[in-house]
Amino acid sequence: MSAGLFTDGTFQGFDSSGNPLAAGKLYTYANGTTTPRATYTTAALDVANANPIILDSAGRAAVWLDSALGNYKLVLKTSADVTVWTVDEINVLTAPTVVDDTTPQLGGDLDVNGSSIISASNGDIVITPNGSGDINLDGQKFPQADGNAGEFLTTNGAGQLSYGTDTVIIDTTPQLGGNLDVNGQSIVSASAANIMITPGTTGDVIIDGLKHPQADGNAGEFLTTDGSAQLAFSTDTVIIDTTPQLGGNLDVNSNSIVSASAGDITLTPDTTGDIVLDGVKWPQADGTNGQRLETDGSAQAAWVSGGWQAIASTTASTSASIIFASLGIYNRLMVVFDTVDCATDNSSLEMTVSVDGGSTYLSTGYSSAIANSSENEFSTANVILTGTNSNDQGSGSGEEANGVIFLENVTDNSTNRKAVHGLVSYKDFNGNAFTATVVSHIDTTSDIDAIKFEFDSGTINSGIISVLGMN
Repeated sequence: MSAGLFTDGTFQGFDSSGNPLAAGKLYTYANGTTTPRATYTTAALDVANANPIILDSAGRAAVWLDSALGNYKLVLKTSADVTVWTVDEINVLTAPTVVDDTTPQLGGDLDVNGSSIISASNGDIVITPNGSGDINLDGQKFPQADGNAGEFLTTNGAGQLSYGTDTVIIDTTPQLGGNLDVNGQSIVSASAANIMITPGTTGDVIIDGLKHPQADGNAGEFLTTDGSAQLAFSTDTVIIDTTPQLGGNLDVNSNSIVSASAGDITLTPDTTGDIVLDGVKWPQADGTNGQRLETDGSAQAAWVSGGWQAIASTTASTSASIIFASLGIYNRLMVVFDTVDCATDNSSLEMTVSVDGGSTYLSTGYSSAIANSSENEFSTANVILTGTNSNDQGSGSGEEANGVIFLENVTDNSTNRKAVHGLVSYKDFNGNAFTATVVSHIDTTSDIDAIKFEFDSGTINSGIISVLGMN
């Protein structure tokens, strides 16, 4: 049995003139009959009304119908039992509960009326639009799928939120809501831009507890501390302090750190500390005689043995050309020729270089000269290694090329020239022996990362060409 809500649980009767029917009588029957049917004073249907129900001075009474009994017939009479009206087919209105509806739908906007939508028993509140529908909160459309780890919500300024990795750079007036934890990282600038810290009006710049001056000092002055965390510009000299400590980074201001009277400049870190020069950590102890400094590519220098490092070696067998790539990590290259023979008589061994990994080879920018005891030859299209105008290399037995050349400044782009020099011995096609001096430079500001060897006619018949590198 469930309670039927009849006009909000309150009935009010009126006479034929529209006035409240004081002390009126409301008779309740089964629909279409004169069989009395019970009504109740509460929604719980636990207190029955009298039948007829006597209205109060305002013509009102608490009337709850029993929905389980079906429709009602109501008869309204005056206190003198004069009928005002009779109505059949009174529908019973029930107060629905959402919990009983497994597929509830709103018939209009839901007004929370100052209340909240909450869950019970720590339950989630799940909002799932159908199909391509959006979750729209206060005009902001939320993404339809989760983003990647570390991404956060950004807006496009037109009511659409999305996950992104945009940084604070889009905020022209950013403000911190708490302390900024760099988490082992650094605050850096892009494109050689300054990093400026400017307090508001009388605020101070405080770095690690030390207050910096609010204005620049005079030329030649430097920072000193008062021992109470306040720095100031001063003309005191550090020479009076036998245990000086820096209160901030030392700016040499385009000057140098020098010693007097031929004195040494000694840098000694404490215990396991490192000397770090421009981001590179130096070894904490000396190496052995003949060792050299070498970096591991991760800012740690160490003493290593040896000089030239073997890169690659190729044995020719009627090869159209011999190519060595991936050379860009070495600033000096040494190329060794061992009995390199041409397949075609009267040929010249030549070298060209690449700055794009071997995709293309430079055909201009060379200033190459080769000289032997007989004559000279010049080229702007490549580096000539054997042969001059009338003394090109022969293809016969014993006429092979042997020697070594060096390529300098391979990865040094502070100059626009890469130097080539060396000696190569060979015999020409008439059996005349020559030792040629090779001198060249190559005009490029890019790293040389591949070199190619080939004869100007025919193939490389045999021999070995090896490349070594050094920094």
